[in-house]
Amino acid sequence: MPLQLPKNVHSALCKHIVGISWVDAKTDPDGSGSSVSDYSPESGCLTAFALRVSDFWFLATAGHVLAGINKRLSLGRRRIRSQVIGGFASGARILSSPFELDKAHVQYEDANGADYGFILLHAFHVRGLIADGVEPLRQLHWTNIPDSMDQKIQHALLGLPDQAQEVRMTEHNGGGRINLNIRIPSIPVYPAACPPEVSVDNGKRFCAQVPVAKGRFDDKSISVTDIAGMSGGPIFAVRRRQDNSFQYWIRAIQSSWI
Repeated sequence: MPLQLPKNVHSALCKHIVGISWVDAKTDPDGSGSSVSDYSPESGCLTAFALRVSDFWFLATAGHVLAGINKRLSLGRRRIRSQVIGGFASGARILSSPFELDKAHVQYEDANGADYGFILLHAFHVRGLIADGVEPLRQLHWTNIPDSMDQKIQHALLGLPDQAQEVRMTEHNGGGRINLNIRIPSIPVYPAACPPEVSVDNGKRFCAQVPVAKGRFDDKSISVTDIAGMSGGPIFAVRRRQDNSFQYWIRAIQSSWI
């Protein structure tokens, strides 16, 4: 049965989602280009989610995403501007604040089947995200998780697919401005056996089928035929209680797909 998240549940899950957008460009003497387009600014936006451990806030995402950004910078590109984005709950105003990702304390793993990363947030950014309506996942969201094959559990992937976002840079008063048009759909995923070509580390890999045809956004169906851009997004396990309220846990971090 297709996943049908009520609007209030979708909004509750979206409160954990944080985007990190950036603009970078290749410049001399760090790199060389053969045409003007080689030096044109390029922009992007990655999917992350907030979590809290003790008194510390982190942004969690896929390790290969952070590795990819580091590789871009190592090949002679420089960050022009980057920011964190919150306020993705239904009806909320999407807000952003400056964030120097290349100067943040980052730890990630992208080898031997592990693919995750964490960004430690400064109190300044925590205050900004709280003001934007962002809520961190806490220990209760990753402990005592029900079995993935429980018939009462449904799974949803949330994130920022490239098909549902537009990130552009424009000139403004002699400087650059990042313009965003972003939506977060909830995509139903269905637990499945891991295929032979997927590395499984002690059974900790969560594999699922993703029908990348339809998603839900504010009780409306939207087409998502490619989940590129959703790497780093959380996969939630959602259960309806007998009183029709909902409970949810973080099941996995989206890292790769076939």
